[in-house]
Order: sequence, then C-alpha cells, then structure tokens
Amino acid sequence: MGLNAINLSVHDQVHIPSLGIEICSTIKLAIARITADDEDDNSYSSRVYLSDKWFGNLGEKKWLPLMLGKLSRMATIISTQEINVYGKLPSEDKPLKEYPKNVKFNIELDDDWQTLPTYMQSPPHKYSKFHTLVCKLSQIIIDTRDIRNGYSNCKGHIYNGGRENAHNWAYFIEEYRELE
Repeated sequence: MGLNAINLSVHDQVHIPSLGIEICSTIKLAIARITADDEDDNSYSSRVYLSDKWFGNLGEKKWLPLMLGKLSRMATIISTQEINVYGKLPSEDKPLKEYPKNVKFNIELDDDWQTLPTYMQSPPHKYSKFHTLVCKLSQIIIDTRDIRNGYSNCKGHIYNGGRENAHNWAYFIEEYRELE
C-alpha cells in the first residue's frame, strides 16, 4: 500500500514511495503535536499556531476537530490504500490517461515535477516534490482544490478559501516536516 510511481524515472520509482511514507509520518507528527497535552506544550494557542498561520483558526475551536479529522483521513488512506502516481517519461508526448479500475486513488504529475527539489528550500515560496505530493493527495483524499498558490498568496489569504486550498495544506504539513 502507499504511493506507487508509474511512468516515471527509476529514481522516482524508489523516491515516491519513500516520500509517501514520510508524508504519512509527518501528518501523524502534526496530529500528535496538535493533540499533545504535556507540560511543555499545554496551551491551546501554542499547539495550533501553524493551523492559525495556514487556515485562519484564530480561536475557532470547531475547526480543530475538523482539521484533525482531515489529517487522520489523509494518514489512513496513504498508509492503507494503493495510490498510483503517474508521470510521463521524456520520450512520451502525454501521460497515461486510463487508470486501472481497481485502484481508487490516482495522481498525475505535471511536467515540472523533474525540476523540483525534494523539499522546500529558502525562500519558502518555492515548491518541492514533497509539497506537490501533499497538494495532490489532499485533492483526492480530503477534496481540496487549487484556489491560490505560492507561499505569500496562501499565507495572505487564509480567510478566503485557505481551508479548501490544496497549497495551504501542503505548506502546513511541510512545516511540520521541518520540525522533525
């Protein structure tokens, strides 16, 4: 189960399943940190700082259980379901459009995939392979969509669709990866 690379380079066939495992681990880390109730991190505001930053929580306690549910769903699906990640090899004109009928989750990567770094680099507005996969996963698992992209556009519009924006989820999860 997890992410399978299809129609991609040999490197990506090894790398994408590993990124899937790391994304799942990072999501679980986010859930653990958000729900932590220890002496060093027991205030509500300190535990939901990144939620406020990317989703505009600002004390709205109804959002926290909803967000945790979405994170749990993502972690569960990534770890228990087969998710095919399709690309195209340089010699091909277009990616595969017919997906196997027995696989429920399919992701198609854009042409710029090969040019992306594995992880977000400074300045933080650049995309990464990690970010791209989280965007695509959030779209197929928790029904997000591309409303805005780019670090400053996503951070600057948290009240106008941030909770439904795939890139906000990707930036949010990638920040937890950096905390590991």
